[in-house]
Amino acid sequence: MFRACIVITIVLMGCVEESPPSPPPEMSLSFLPGVFTSTNDYYRADIDARIPDSTSLNACRAAYNGRYTDQLKAALVASLVQKAIQFGSSETEIRGCLNATGELRPGVISLPYRAERAKYYGTQCWILEFAWGASIAGMQEFKCYVMDAGTFNPRLILTSGGPVPPQH
Repeated sequence: MFRACIVITIVLMGCVEESPPSPPPEMSLSFLPGVFTSTNDYYRADIDARIPDSTSLNACRAAYNGRYTDQLKAALVASLVQKAIQFGSSETEIRGCLNATGELRPGVISLPYRAERAKYYGTQCWILEFAWGASIAGMQEFKCYVMDAGTFNPRLILTSGGPVPPQH
């Protein structure tokens, strides 16, 4: 008598979520950028009154001042992007806005510390805040970009030295 035996092998394949780039081994991520969504519709005076978020800026400075690397920036950006996606933003939208600031270029000493998706004069925007400095020794300044979420164009740019006209 002959018995037929059929072996079925099931291979499960799934999506693997990419993890953020690792910071340098000597550095842990003791501070991560805050990411928020809101129904607020900001006007220029509102932005002037709340920028910078001093609590987050000071926490970022305390964690990373004098310890900047492009790897660290990439890890913080990856964390920010993951949180934005969890809150319903598309990766294309948040990365488009971040890239359009110019702050993510290699060698630019700048770290994101806060991002908020809200409206600015009725248009969906990302309000992106960065700590920056002229040298690795100190990130004593801040920059804020109000970026149009649809076009990735800057609607407003503020620095610790005052407003900067948008560059298209």
